[in-house]
Amino acid sequence: MHASDRPSLRSSLPLYAIAIASGAIFLASAGCGGGPDAPVDSGSATDSGAADDSGSIGDSSTLGDSSTLGDSGSLGDSGTGRDAGPVDGSVPDSGMDAGGDSGVAPTRGTAVLNFSDLISGPARGLGDALGSGVIVTVWGQNLGSSQGDSTIEFTDASGTTSAAAHVYYWKNADGALPGGPANLYASHLMQEVAFSIPDVPTGAGTIRVTVGGVRSNTLPFTVRDGAIYHVRAGGSATGDGSFGSAWAEVNAVLRRVDAPGATIYVHDSLVSDASLRRAIYWNNTSASSGIANQFGLVAYPGSQPSAVGYSGILSYRTTGLVVSKYSVFASNCDEDGSGQPVNCASGPSRNKSMGIQASAYGRAVANTVTDRPGGCVNGQQAAIVGNHLNGDRVSAYQILGNEVHDYGCVGTTKFQHTTYLSVRSGSANIQVDPWRFGWNYLHDNHTKNGIHQYDENQSGELCGSPNDTVVINDNVIINQSGAGISIGASCPWTNDFMIYNNVLINVGLAADWDGVDPATSNGPNTGGISIRDGGLSGTISIFNNTIYTWNDDDQAADTQACLGMQGRGDVVTVLWNDNVCHTAKDKPFVAAGCCGAGVELDNISGANSTWYFGGVSGTRAVAPSWDATASLTDPRLSVGTRVQVGAGSPLIGRSSGSGLLYDIYGVVRPANSEVGAVQFVASP
Repeated sequence: MHASDRPSLRSSLPLYAIAIASGAIFLASAGCGGGPDAPVDSGSATDSGAADDSGSIGDSSTLGDSSTLGDSGSLGDSGTGRDAGPVDGSVPDSGMDAGGDSGVAPTRGTAVLNFSDLISGPARGLGDALGSGVIVTVWGQNLGSSQGDSTIEFTDASGTTSAAAHVYYWKNADGALPGGPANLYASHLMQEVAFSIPDVPTGAGTIRVTVGGVRSNTLPFTVRDGAIYHVRAGGSATGDGSFGSAWAEVNAVLRRVDAPGATIYVHDSLVSDASLRRAIYWNNTSASSGIANQFGLVAYPGSQPSAVGYSGILSYRTTGLVVSKYSVFASNCDEDGSGQPVNCASGPSRNKSMGIQASAYGRAVANTVTDRPGGCVNGQQAAIVGNHLNGDRVSAYQILGNEVHDYGCVGTTKFQHTTYLSVRSGSANIQVDPWRFGWNYLHDNHTKNGIHQYDENQSGELCGSPNDTVVINDNVIINQSGAGISIGASCPWTNDFMIYNNVLINVGLAADWDGVDPATSNGPNTGGISIRDGGLSGTISIFNNTIYTWNDDDQAADTQACLGMQGRGDVVTVLWNDNVCHTAKDKPFVAAGCCGAGVELDNISGANSTWYFGGVSGTRAVAPSWDATASLTDPRLSVGTRVQVGAGSPLIGRSSGSGLLYDIYGVVRPANSEVGAVQFVASP
């Protein structure tokens, strides 16, 4: 059921449809007693371990490789580099300066590439009589809604530049064929281009577009050996998997292909049975792949393959899976007229549900995940989920450009989340390569928390930790139950976080409630960005995010704050700079949860943020004293299909210099850019 049809409070709230690519970051912070639930492994028959929020958990998946968020090698091309990360998922360079005169309004126009689905593959063997090598899809902004005289090219390891072997489509990323299902044009004004790698020598190269005679930044791509297979409805069970002799069924192919680094193109193949425990399941250890030779399950241009079942696309004891441009419909219950889950499946791995399960050194790119029609997801897990409870599923996993929407119903348990990554390695104290969330569009989800990561001990005092900076950038989160961005651990996590260029609108809503009274919400996170400091000891840098409305259903629980702090750790450092918190109600801007301001708020510092209360006589919406350069003036935001900064806004030119090169919509930031995630753009 769509959000607009639900008999819940949410249908009476403003339904924002925004076209923004930054987002506020939410850090998971639950109350002092118990934490969020951990993902469960649906590869084994039973759960294991204890859960946060008093549930039981099992192993979940890893999300994959950190890939092409920026320029190959550094963090963007030297001329127009993107503030993203290199191929190995290390921390993006936020010190790059786009230049420009702060007195001149920036304009759209410079083409920028944000990410691709594949980051490696062969340069021949496609077999469709159009292209040569693997078909790669890239997503970016200011690319144009059609190709026209624009070009896309590949520079190989020798430095030779060649035109694409074939361009399959060049269009707005609006969710319509022949492109993928994720509507990133609505959220980020993004375009997508699908092309075949030309026949060039092996080695590391780069992808670049030229639009209006101006070259974009580059994305990394490595030409390597690897097999290419095709699957289509009506294919053969005995063919060789070539384009002319495609196989018929996805799961049979996943069992059959033993080659690491293979790429499987799926042509409108439908795995559709609402009673399936898992629609697609990869459990072929001999085909496990890595960051240098990822295993691809990718929609062929002109196709939007579907996976329908209790759970969507899962893997077990395999690594390096890339899932791109799939439509996933996952639900293990029906939804009744009050928005409650009914007729729920029972039995191992059926009483919980998930959309896409992560695999270490893999990635989920530009997929959609939602409930099946008439269904409601319930139990544990998330639309995209992974941990290291029974093996690494999360190292270097990248979640890029996915659209998760209308996931869950109002009665969905608080143990089900929109996204959820964790470690849970227990006394082994495994240190995992950091994951990343970038350019995702999460909207109208009843599952608790938008971008969520949380950890707790399964045994002993340790749980493992990411070993470097986790990056959360350019996400759009709208109408979200629970916090927009949540970070937390009740066991030692020593890594840093960077949260920037995100847009959060109408978040911190009731989760797991009766559909009548939001106060019945079970374990809510009622804020924008939530940090549960029970074991965090690193630095969380939060900058240039826009958070517009939180706790609008007036739940009298949790922190109810734009930035909510919870936990007894009192060790983590939070740096809060150049953000916008905008509320029409008297809600706290910064607040402590269980343990008081002396424990939870004494490690926060920052400056130059806007704290705007649109009501009168506010007693709770008070800017923090530590922001000596705070602005309390109306930022003149227009929130509709996208967020816009109005002329004369006090946000203009006030950013303290984070070094970000673009805003969430791909608008160039000058040296002194705007506070928040969105640049002011003058009317033509």
